[in-house]
Amino acid sequence: MLSLGSISASRGGLFAVDQLTGAASLIGDTGPQYGCDGGLVFAPGAPVPEPITLATVGLGLAMLSRR
Repeated sequence: MLSLGSISASRGGLFAVDQLTGAASLIGDTGPQYGCDGGLVFAPGAPVPEPITLATVGLGLAMLSRR
């Protein structure tokens, strides 16, 4: 998991966050500070489908079962 923000008032940048321990490791400095709240978090992995995608798949399956 990646976090763009700060873990302290003096360290801002892109961090790798261990999902088991919550420990953050600085990957690179971004320059501006974002505060001490952690900023944005990105979790690479399987994308989450949009609701309309699920509705379209459901409708398609319903039509196939009716046919």
